[in-house]
Order: sequence, then C-alpha cells, then structure tokens
Amino acid sequence: MIIREATKEDLEKFWGRIPPVSVRAIVADNDGVIEGVAGITLEKGLPTAFSEVREGCEVPKRTRFTVAKQMADWMKPFRPIAAIEKEASDKFLLRMGFKPIAERQNIKVYRL
Repeated sequence: MIIREATKEDLEKFWGRIPPVSVRAIVADNDGVIEGVAGITLEKGLPTAFSEVREGCEVPKRTRFTVAKQMADWMKPFRPIAAIEKEASDKFLLRMGFKPIAERQNIKVYRL
C-alpha cells in the first residue's frame, strides 16, 4: 500500500463520483485499489479535515501514522480547523495537539 496525492480519478473511483467541492487529498493505493482517502476541504466556510476508509479495509499502524503526518503538515496554516462530528475525527485532531474551541450543528472547531 502506498500513500500518494489524490487525483480526480482516484476520488471518482473511491466515491463513485467527483466531489462537488474542491479538496486537497491523499489516498491509500493498494495495487490500484483505493482503500482510503484523507484530506482538507471547506465546509461552511471553515477548513475541514476528513478521512474515509473502504469498509472492511484494515489500515496498518504505519500507514495511519504517514497519513496523520501529512494531514498535520497540511493543517498547520489553518487556524481554526473544523471536523464533522465523528469520534475518529475528534481523537485524530486531539492526538495532533488541536483543542476544541467551538461547536455548531454537527461541526466542531479546533485550534492548535
């Protein structure tokens, strides 16, 4: 499995369509099969981190670390950053040193 910058074709292959919004993303590519996508987009005007793994895919710890490092590098310029309310998103951002500062609807806002 390799981690690389996502192309429009990768996102279409993973989700079955091209996202309706701009994203900057990386993918976990397992011999041409896109196992997961992680990146940043704007959600309600806030830079928002997202990640999704194909159902049934086991992501090795080293791969999760590689993705977390890339996401942390991308998120440094963004203060604050938001995450759609999901338990994994919250744990991920807290481990990277982000602190929750606000909530609105199903979105939490974090700051380094």
